Amino acid sequence: MKRIFKALLEAMEYREVLSNLISTTLAMRYKNSTLGFLWSFLNPLFTMIVTAVVFSMLFRFKIENYALFIFSGLLPWGFIVTSVTMGSASIITAESYIKKVYLPKIIFPMQVIGSELINFGLSILVLYFIGAFIGIKISVATLFLPIALVNLILFSFGLSLISAVATVFFRDMTHIVTITTNAMFYLCPVIYPMSMVPKEYQHFYDWNPVVYLLKIFRSAIYHHEAPTLSELGIAFGISFITCLIGLVVFIKAEKKLIYRL
Repeated sequence: MKRIFKALLEAMEYREVLSNLISTTLAMRYKNSTLGFLWSFLNPLFTMIVTAVVFSMLFRFKIENYALFIFSGLLPWGFIVTSVTMGSASIITAESYIKKVYLPKIIFPMQVIGSELINFGLSILVLYFIGAFIGIKISVATLFLPIALVNLILFSFGLSLISAVATVFFRDMTHIVTITTNAMFYLCPVIYPMSMVPKEYQHFYDWNPVVYLLKIFRSAIYHHEAPTLSELGIAFGISFITCLIGLVVFIKAEKKLIYRL
């Protein structure tokens, strides 16, 4: 635990570097674009609209306000997928930095989480911006969104650390991560409710950690209900353990990474 606290404290000493890296990531994403950073607002808006129209036409689930149902699952799912996918390549893409100057290597997965957190925040703003048209409400349950977001960050960060280390030693891992997340999309209740899963298969979802993270977001955004203490406890436990495992794996492998780049 001492090594973990030391690594995190060292990363905080480089917070200005981390902030600059996040800013650079966001700037490069829309470099030479006419609308520039405005795409951070437009991308989630267009994605939500297209997804809602397509899935409401193809999958005629008997779900009230299906557009809001989809959005409440797509937002946290998108955060996890993008964070893990980009996080898996965070060390190898930072090779030039790592070989030229000393920087705590953990700040590069942090850079990914930070930039995606900004995009996620903009997506939430977009969701509530169009909320008047799709029936979203501000309720007491909305207060649980920050808690749900903390769980999401911890979980995604832990997976990003593990995948980042694995990719340095096994470069095909980026492709494996992409294939795995694409498959997991259909094994998680993102576009369909758990009630549609046959009862004989529902117990498999009990072992899917993403289900618990999505459930809190959907409770707050779609059902307008506060999650139960057990749901919060399970979600936080999963997120904390995943983050802890990721930190242990990364810190143990950190000194070896430079020799494999």
